[in-house]
Amino acid sequence: MCEAKKMTTPHLTTTAPVGENQFAGIANVIGVIDRGGDVIAPGAFVDALDGFLRKGFVGLSHDWDALPIAMPDAAEERAGGLCVSGTFHSTRAAQAARSVVRERLDRGLQVGLSIGFRADAADCVGFRSGADLLVYTRREGLTSLDEAGIADWRAPCRLVLRVAELFEVSIVAVPMNPGSQVFEAKSPRLLLAELEANVMRMRISRIWRPGFQPGCLD
Repeated sequence: MCEAKKMTTPHLTTTAPVGENQFAGIANVIGVIDRGGDVIAPGAFVDALDGFLRKGFVGLSHDWDALPIAMPDAAEERAGGLCVSGTFHSTRAAQAARSVVRERLDRGLQVGLSIGFRADAADCVGFRSGADLLVYTRREGLTSLDEAGIADWRAPCRLVLRVAELFEVSIVAVPMNPGSQVFEAKSPRLLLAELEANVMRMRISRIWRPGFQPGCLD
């Protein structure tokens, strides 16, 4: 059964500063298997992005009881990644989070992003292993997947074909998927193009460590 789930994606190391009061990155890398055994299919976010930009928020560590720390400015699924950018609120907590992000990036440290979403059971398919998932995706003609990484997964897993609601993006400490770096604030179109190129570089370098099993952390 598919339920609301929080999935985490790291940024790659970078020394580029975050734009003035803004952040941008890849909130979810599509087509790879995460530490919980989920694979988000290409196109899964299409129906959820308008609602996220109207009603969604950027939080800290998935704390839904606290006020948001930032507002989403742009969100777009491109070339295997959910690209997002946002503007920090003026509250003390939001500005403290912004300072931590900038300080960590200035030191070449990772900053994680994570999503909170809901997927309906009808839009999820479960499998006994990554190999079984690949049999299904090849039969259905699904492409743009990290087939090598998925094939190495020997535990139960599932394919999420459609995200019904994207509630939030959070800045988090512990990442789950490979991700992308943070850029300076630029126009949304230029920013998303750069993020897209970075996802492609990540896919080629295959940062994801194959065979990672649930219940373990890097």
